[in-house]
Amino acid sequence: MKTLLCLVSVLFLASCTEVSFPTHQPKGISPLKAFPTELRGYYLTDEGDSIQDTLLIEESSYKILNGKPDGEKSWMDAAEISDSLVVKKYKNLYFISFKENNEWLLRVLKRDKKGNLTFMMMGITDSEKVKSLSELQKELPVQVIELSDNEKYYRIDPTPKQLMSLIKKKKFWEESKLVKLK
Repeated sequence: MKTLLCLVSVLFLASCTEVSFPTHQPKGISPLKAFPTELRGYYLTDEGDSIQDTLLIEESSYKILNGKPDGEKSWMDAAEISDSLVVKKYKNLYFISFKENNEWLLRVLKRDKKGNLTFMMMGITDSEKVKSLSELQKELPVQVIELSDNEKYYRIDPTPKQLMSLIKKKKFWEESKLVKLK
């Protein structure tokens, strides 16, 4: 099922290495204490033929309303703003950073005039790893962070200006649409 932080397909997860950051992003921008009023509410994931979930964003938390039994829910199905889930607004985008394995992972939300959200993330696809890494290294240094179980991250440390440049150059994929329910 989809979640706010991990609205990606099984195929994507199996064929992509996450890009991580040494701190929540964009660095130097103050975190929000709550989700902004314009983000709060119910959203439906717009995933074509796949199963749709409802996302509820509240003042200081979000949760997926997908009918899973409690025993099958993951920590990503619900979370509260904390020292390991940080929300920031910068240049009309919302940045949601979460800490996993001592690395910060990032999701970006872009809100349209109707209140719908475009969900973006960044990763290096295994099928085009050399090309993707080469392109990213032209922008800024990339450090490989090796984890156990053959898992790794590619860490970058952009300035806010570099981060916005990566978004404009479509290094962040538009992974999903979240349609705001009235």
